[in-house]
Amino acid sequence: MGATVTLTVAWLKEAVRGLDAGTHAPGEVIAAIEADGRKLWTWPEFKELRGRKLADHCGECGARTDLVLQHLVQPDRPGKVRVEAERGYLRKLRVDLGREYHETPQPMLVAPAFEYFGCPGCGDRSYYGRRTKKPRFRCVNGQPPHAFEEPVLVQVPEREVHAETFKEFAMRRSAEHLAPYRDEIGRHVARSVVQQLIAYFAGHGVVTACKRCAFRYDAQRLEGHAPIEPMQPFA
Repeated sequence: MGATVTLTVAWLKEAVRGLDAGTHAPGEVIAAIEADGRKLWTWPEFKELRGRKLADHCGECGARTDLVLQHLVQPDRPGKVRVEAERGYLRKLRVDLGREYHETPQPMLVAPAFEYFGCPGCGDRSYYGRRTKKPRFRCVNGQPPHAFEEPVLVQVPEREVHAETFKEFAMRRSAEHLAPYRDEIGRHVARSVVQQLIAYFAGHGVVTACKRCAFRYDAQRLEGHAPIEPMQPFA
């Protein structure tokens, strides 16, 4: 594969064949897709899709003007596909990072005391100010969320904590668990991303909508995402 690639549906289909045959490196395929800064609706293939799929009326309200193609299924970005794939592999490996974190002996350190302004009800910092409503502040922590007039000063004393946070531990241990499957995961991610794009330009999950209904689809987040390709059994 060259350094500069102009993505087309033909290129995507060739990438799938290359990934299956081992002639296309997953990292290069993903890099080419991420380097393409075009919006999907600016691809020539989308114009062709519009010519084939655009009906003469809105499928929602029946309007016959200001019609657009509305995709109800959107392809995911490579990063999201990779996260979901790695989570799936960890589930298949029966890895419980939370249990590992609490059962693994870890070095401790003393965290200094500090203070902050928090919610008077729960002490949390997940609150925001409101311009017109009373009380002035609303805390989003707790069920249901609650409101208060003024935050209070919360003091946290000096305490002993793990030297490694759970997030740091989870990232390190995930990488260690998944190391033997990195190539397999890379192929899976690249293939899933490419196939979602091919399905997008094939018109899967597309409807004709007027601009008003299309806006409602977007505002109400009625769009979904393409299901990630099921993982193949471990080699």
